[in-house]
Amino acid sequence: MKRVAPWRRRSSPVFACVMILFSIAGAAPGSPPAIYCEMSHENHAWGFRHRGIVLDDAGHLYSFARETPWRPQKADTPTRRELEDKYHQKTLLRTLPIEEVRQKLLLLEPVSQGALSESQSGYRDAGVRTSVCYLPDSGNEVYREVVLCVTGDQRMTNLSPVARELSEWIEFLEEPAFRHFQQCFPAGR
Repeated sequence: MKRVAPWRRRSSPVFACVMILFSIAGAAPGSPPAIYCEMSHENHAWGFRHRGIVLDDAGHLYSFARETPWRPQKADTPTRRELEDKYHQKTLLRTLPIEEVRQKLLLLEPVSQGALSESQSGYRDAGVRTSVCYLPDSGNEVYREVVLCVTGDQRMTNLSPVARELSEWIEFLEEPAFRHFQQCFPAGR
């Protein structure tokens, strides 16, 4: 039996409006990003560690690291402030061409409609590597989580046919020194 993500029940027209406004105007200067996409690794095996990259809809690619666990009130619908807290220790790595970013973020429409596979046991003490995007749900104050894939101690993937493409693109943006051995989508899927 396939698990349906809570955001799958949300209406697609809201997402379409956000993407249309984003593609036409881009984010207003000084406004919070409309979309965040992240690839990160979290491990508690030998002390807490959480680091990764985050991309905003303006094409800014950052690295981030946390020394304490991130605990939003609702993990699948964090607030803008909670996301700002999550990424407060970020460092700009580079800025990507905006057209490339817009093309890839258009994949979020079908990905946001995908169900998640059943969770399976993975490696032991490997931590969790997550590829996820956050989309605005109520203005830019509440975001909804769109999981692309999870691997490590547990394994789960978004079943949308284009989730792999978006996840691998985000992973490729990561600095080679931070790339990890765990693949979200094994060969042959």
